[in-house]
Amino acid sequence: MPKLPTINFPFELPQFKLPGFELPNVDLPSAEQVIDFFRDATLAGTGLVSLTAERVADLQKQLVEALKAQLEKVRSAA
Repeated sequence: MPKLPTINFPFELPQFKLPGFELPNVDLPSAEQVIDFFRDATLAGTGLVSLTAERVADLQKQLVEALKAQLEKVRSAA
């Protein structure tokens, strides 16, 4: 294995000292609380998807009815 070259500086590099600080005392949620949160979020998301799908189906039905009504008007006018 080849030896890596060393670098000798003609001066000293400055030493940096990081300021000391204390972390605040924070109550972290338990594993059960995290699991409950994600389960609730998943259920809420599923409910929103379901409501959206129902609303889209209703709008599609309304569109079909409107198109049928317009078609009947065109047929009766002809």
